[in-house]
Amino acid sequence: MKRIGESFVDERLRWPEGLCVHCGGSLDPSTATREHVPSKCLLREPYPKELITMEACSECNAGFSKDEQYLFAVLEAVQVGSTDAAKQRSPKAAHVFRRNPGLRKRVEQSRREVQTPFDGTEITFFPEIDRVNRVVIKHARCHALYELDQALSHDPDYVNAVPLEQLSPEQRDNFDSTIEGAVSGWAEVGTRMFQRQCYSAGRVQSDLWGAWVIVQEGVYRYAVADLDAGFMVRSVIHDYLATEAYWEFDDLTD
Repeated sequence: MKRIGESFVDERLRWPEGLCVHCGGSLDPSTATREHVPSKCLLREPYPKELITMEACSECNAGFSKDEQYLFAVLEAVQVGSTDAAKQRSPKAAHVFRRNPGLRKRVEQSRREVQTPFDGTEITFFPEIDRVNRVVIKHARCHALYELDQALSHDPDYVNAVPLEQLSPEQRDNFDSTIEGAVSGWAEVGTRMFQRQCYSAGRVQSDLWGAWVIVQEGVYRYAVADLDAGFMVRSVIHDYLATEAYWEFDDLTD
């Protein structure tokens, strides 16, 4: 019998066996990779002890790496208003901008100085949203499989990423709350949600559907919900970027 604290999900993390979590293609054992979710480049050291890992083909894994580093660079530049390595708040960000001039140039090209109503200027970045969305979708796929045993290798019906500060107070409250409309009930045996329900303290099992899971305080959190019409995955990165991805049931196949 499993004891409290032991994982029920080791086998589930390899489901569907032999397939890439992202493209759904068959995995070649000689080149298959296991990647962390979220990527370590978006986290701070020391890293959390139990990061999600998923099986992926080497092509998909490599394809996300540059986009993840790009997103990290954008988030760091936004928070200090500069791509200058000397102005970065973290040594990791300074290292990235110092060692990768091509990436720094790419991020710098998205920087704009916008006039404010009071004759001042405000620094704004307009990142390559397709690259940002690819990272959002990658994380969402992995969270859906890890939490609810749902493989989502196709693109979502809806994906968005927006700074939290751009949300109205009402939108922010709605986003930060447990995902509204989440189906209640016992999750499938073997999923992480099932484990949370079994060993949660002080909460009934239905409270956990759509609730936030903190991977690293102030750095990364996510929520997953099985809704009446589809799957919703949200995340907040660096306590700055709010993301959301949604797959309708009509598009899902067993």
